[in-house]
Amino acid sequence: MNKPSFKPAFIISVYLFIMVILFFINRFFEPVENYNLMYWCYGFNALITSIYLFLILYLGELFKHQIGFVFLGFATIKIALFLILKYYKGIEIEVTQFIAFFLPYFASVVYEILVTKHILDKLSFKE
Repeated sequence: MNKPSFKPAFIISVYLFIMVILFFINRFFEPVENYNLMYWCYGFNALITSIYLFLILYLGELFKHQIGFVFLGFATIKIALFLILKYYKGIEIEVTQFIAFFLPYFASVVYEILVTKHILDKLSFKE
């Protein structure tokens, strides 16, 4: 297995830094009653996306033909787990609380797409 041409710890650290910045910006605009939901959403998205980034950065060369499927699988798992946990925790999401979920989810998906594109650009698909 080849060593990645970029530092996975740096890429994951940049992602976590972006999430912390977004969290504090979002916290400034969210009402206090949404803080628990916001903590949960940011933590959940940060954990799942960090696992995705770790796997894709270390196993991207080995599974280069399946990277797109891994991305789609993690996106599906992320939404499914969120909805299952939301159901079991009894969280009702109103329109005013939607941004507390959507902002970290959207930021995570955009970062996943950028990293996946970067990895695919660097891989050679010649057998």
